[in-house]
Amino acid sequence: CSGLTSVTIGDGVTSIGIYAFFECYRLTSIEIPGSVTSIGDYAFRYCHGLTSVTSLATTAPALGSYAFDSISSGATLYYPAGSDYSSWEQYFANTETIYVQSKCGDNLTWVFNGGVLTISGTGAMWDYSYNNSAPWSSDEITHVIIEDGVTSIGNYAFYYCDGLTSIEIPGSVTSIGDYAFEGCSGLTSIEIPGSVTSIGNYAFYDCSGLASIEIPGSVTSIGYYAFYNCSGLTSIEIPGSVTSIGNGAFRGCDGLTSIVVAEENTVYDSRNNCNAIIETATNTLIQGCQNTIIPGSVTSIGLGAFYYCSGLTSIEIPGSVTSIGYMAFNNCSGLTSVTSLATTAPALGSAAFSDISSDATLYYPAGSDYSWWAQYFANTEEITEEFPEEEEVFGDLNGDGTISVSDIQVLVNLILSDAAAEDNPAADVNSDGTVSVSDIQVVVNRILGN
Repeated sequence: CSGLTSVTIGDGVTSIGIYAFFECYRLTSIEIPGSVTSIGDYAFRYCHGLTSVTSLATTAPALGSYAFDSISSGATLYYPAGSDYSSWEQYFANTETIYVQSKCGDNLTWVFNGGVLTISGTGAMWDYSYNNSAPWSSDEITHVIIEDGVTSIGNYAFYYCDGLTSIEIPGSVTSIGDYAFEGCSGLTSIEIPGSVTSIGNYAFYDCSGLASIEIPGSVTSIGYYAFYNCSGLTSIEIPGSVTSIGNGAFRGCDGLTSIVVAEENTVYDSRNNCNAIIETATNTLIQGCQNTIIPGSVTSIGLGAFYYCSGLTSIEIPGSVTSIGYMAFNNCSGLTSVTSLATTAPALGSAAFSDISSDATLYYPAGSDYSWWAQYFANTEEITEEFPEEEEVFGDLNGDGTISVSDIQVLVNLILSDAAAEDNPAADVNSDGTVSVSDIQVVVNRILGN
């Protein structure tokens, strides 16, 4: 075959026989399809002009004796990234990895070129896992383009792609999977389209370079630890659409100075501009920041609510608080002053104030027993001011000090959940011993001034 200058090997060919291209010295390049599993003895021997060999098989085809012997002395082998072609390297002066188009969903394909990963097609991306990672190389991607038609970003899709600096997400995407961007420390901003309804667990975990994030009004759920340790974030706004926020969603975001919940949100609030997220129905503060002022209507501080909030230097806990959760103020290393106004010390979860400032002072009402708290503080001081109990406003169900339409929504939620009057006294507006539709009418009348 001395006159042969080019050849196309069709996809579907599984074997290249012995002596198949022996002494085809005018042949300069060859592409071997991914279907080939074996290449016979002397198959390309003495192809002196062969300078480029591309094999698309992710598992290197078995080579017979002298399969590429005496080809060009400067020949280059191109093979899929992540594949083992060490048995071929003896025949080539150079080797380079390539990324070939492959599937990442039933109707999705991906291709990588020059640091840019492009995903195209229609439908959902496959979910991956820690032990079954996405097919692309995480340390080479700098930019991702997800084309219109893709409906989801799969679990672990870009897990620890720490070189990733930008991504384009189309309006067709409705969900961001668990761990999808965990460890993408190079991301400084990301635009989540208004089509997304759910942000998965650990979705942006440890994205320490993320300086801003806008959660669109389409999102209804934010998974647990979704933005954990996003230390570059300075502000977050929770839209009215969000009905579920997982445990620790913003934990460890020690750069936060502003937290706002949209007024129309019926499940969470940031009453009195408190710079915190409060679960409205339970009056539990679930996430604070260094500028949080805890409102007098809060009854519980949730687990890890201020975890690793190193910028927090002092906090006043109102007399309404009866419990403080596990690790609530853990590792608030700058916290030097804690004032609790409750005459009965709130119950403490484990490690509630562990690893705060080594010279922190606890201030508490004179005559109260705060002996269990003292283990966390270098100093304790009694305060002698009188702390009048706050008068409960029947009908003020979100604790913002006023009776408004938002209280009606809270009351509806309580009725639908068969809430008991003894557990929710402010909801029993007509004092009949039950929480029912008749209470709604009383609230409406108060709003109208009747």
